Amino acid sequence: MALVTKITTHTADAKARVISQWRDKPKITGTLGAITDQIQAIEDAAYDVYTFTDIDNAEGWWLDQLGALVGKTRQGWDDDTYRLQIWGQIGINCGNGTGPDVISIFTFLTGADHVVMTPYYPASIFLQCSSILTSLSGLAILQIMQKVVGAGVKVIGIGHYEPPTEDSDVFAIEGDTEGKGFGDLDYADEGGKLSELIAY
Repeated sequence: MALVTKITTHTADAKARVISQWRDKPKITGTLGAITDQIQAIEDAAYDVYTFTDIDNAEGWWLDQLGALVGKTRQGWDDDTYRLQIWGQIGINCGNGTGPDVISIFTFLTGADHVVMTPYYPASIFLQCSSILTSLSGLAILQIMQKVVGAGVKVIGIGHYEPPTEDSDVFAIEGDTEGKGFGDLDYADEGGKLSELIAY
């Protein structure tokens, strides 16, 4: 979808298009300005509606209205936290609790390039992402993801996961071409690093 650019020069543009013999006539330019000033006011109002009905740009009252539309009222959250909750509620509303849904919504909420979902039988999962999350945002995402998964499934935690590369010291199972495996008693620091637990 093309981005909408706000035009702020309707009156000046209209006056610049007047032919030279009428350009300095105050009645002509006054009438033209009266019309185009109203056009500018409509442009300004329309652009505000366009901007403030976008969840990523909306603030305050506008964000409250968007939250109400998806069934998530503000509960004392600041705008950034509430915005995350709204996106999470949309994921809950639209998802079916399947594995692909869980991965897709978790990827969107974290903004991660890589995510890993590890099952723990009989009915639990652990989610890891490549994005750095704070404990506060991690806990909020954990609570959202618990509502995204299917009934009876528990999200036992969220962790930070660094995708392995040839030069990284991330843990990888034997046979992987990237990352490191286990250390041993003599070389304890030679093993790969496990994920960092963010919220559980």
